Amino acid sequence: MKKNITKSKSGNYNKVNFQTNNNVGSQCDKILNPLLKIIIKISILSIIIILLIIYSDVKGYFNPNSKDNHTLTKWNSFYELTSKGNDIDIMLFGNSHLYTGINPKNLSLALGTTSFIFASPGTNIADSYFSLKEAAKKCKPKLVVVETYGINGFNPYNLDGANLSEQIKSFSARKDFIAKIKSTPFLFSVENYLYAWSTSIRNHDYIFTNREQLENNKILIERGDRSKQIKKLYLGRYVRFTKGLETDILEQYKIKGAPVKGEDFTYSKYAEYYVRKIVEFCNNQKIDLMFLTLPMYEKHISNFDIWDKKLSELLNVFPVKWLNMQKMPGYEGFDKYAFENTYSQNQHMTYNGSLLATYKLANFIRDSISVEMSMRKEDAKWHKLFYGEEGYFENFSPSSNDKNNIIICNNKSLRNVTLENCLLLGINSKKSNKIIAKVNKKYLENLDYQEAKLRLLLKIEVEGKEQIISVDLMYDMFHSPKDEVLFIVLVKPIKINEIIDGAIIM
Repeated sequence: MKKNITKSKSGNYNKVNFQTNNNVGSQCDKILNPLLKIIIKISILSIIIILLIIYSDVKGYFNPNSKDNHTLTKWNSFYELTSKGNDIDIMLFGNSHLYTGINPKNLSLALGTTSFIFASPGTNIADSYFSLKEAAKKCKPKLVVVETYGINGFNPYNLDGANLSEQIKSFSARKDFIAKIKSTPFLFSVENYLYAWSTSIRNHDYIFTNREQLENNKILIERGDRSKQIKKLYLGRYVRFTKGLETDILEQYKIKGAPVKGEDFTYSKYAEYYVRKIVEFCNNQKIDLMFLTLPMYEKHISNFDIWDKKLSELLNVFPVKWLNMQKMPGYEGFDKYAFENTYSQNQHMTYNGSLLATYKLANFIRDSISVEMSMRKEDAKWHKLFYGEEGYFENFSPSSNDKNNIIICNNKSLRNVTLENCLLLGINSKKSNKIIAKVNKKYLENLDYQEAKLRLLLKIEVEGKEQIISVDLMYDMFHSPKDEVLFIVLVKPIKINEIIDGAIIM
């Protein structure tokens, strides 16, 4: 608004009324009002879309098939176990090398602890660090074991393809909302934030490519059983391979040489940073820490000493124990049976290989780690949790009211050895029974029992008639309790009335 002043013929200035630019203001209103309406409409529409995405994520309309998602099962099981008052004594972190290479049930039973594997396929040391922080908030462990295969040249901000997919899967399975928010900027680049957080955005293509999964999710949501309780004891193990290296693959090693070169190993500044962060976290929390290198076939890596030297430069900076099974003496006992039948870059362990590695780790923890474990072997609740699980009867005896697994004898003197006890397992099975004989190591000090077998003379009952038979039990190289040597055999379902005699046969 401005004053208009005119000059009269007499020379005097006359005051003229104020004149407002009404036409200018009205033009601005014509522009601003529609623009404001558009902004408001876009804002409302954006809020509605965001709320729909959140609702869809919470309900799980775009969830992938979780039948074989052991990463999700792992976190569900961990939270369920701890919510029932079960403490975790040993937490293990790594990737697929760890969950195929260590058997947590056997590790728990060998040490009298509860051990749990936090490992996801294709993930890295950064994922291990943030998984450790979340798990330790729920339950503080006595010992943390970090497998070293995740210490490599990764860059969390350059993840793509399968590596990004696996990192998102691990991130998505975690439960602590605040911890996930804090870790997001360190695990993903900005453009991947929404994909990491939203299954609806990540899997929106299901509308066109996977209608069947959408229908399955709808059924699960309507039934209200999308998140089922874990019925069996699950401690993070994922069995993948049962057969070892075969002739055709072994021939490729002879012709082509090692598929992996030790001189190619390197680790990034991010790997170094998160190793240090794990060490600092465990020190601050007063948690014992060790590193673990699980093996691949001895001919799988050429010049491993170069790899080992580079890794040593990083790990030996810290006063932390390190069990390296890729080189002697840690590699001792591993053979072709222990490794996945593949010539590809990434090689995992078989079930039997994992058992051998598990008891090696148990012995190392017992002998080299000065951590005071809980004495759970005297805890009835702990025994109830593990009773009948794999490895239980190799380390403990059946209860007196168990009708399917029984003790045949205790402290039975034979010709040249004394049985600590002998078990008959799976009595009600129509397929086979398993006989486990346990001998205290002190009786075998001067024998090469790894090449021996135990011959037992048994009185059995068949169709109401007694018979005497001879059975040979072979040395069990895969289960190695602290004080006992095991001999095992699978037999047709039988009823054993008595062990008459027996002897160690060389």
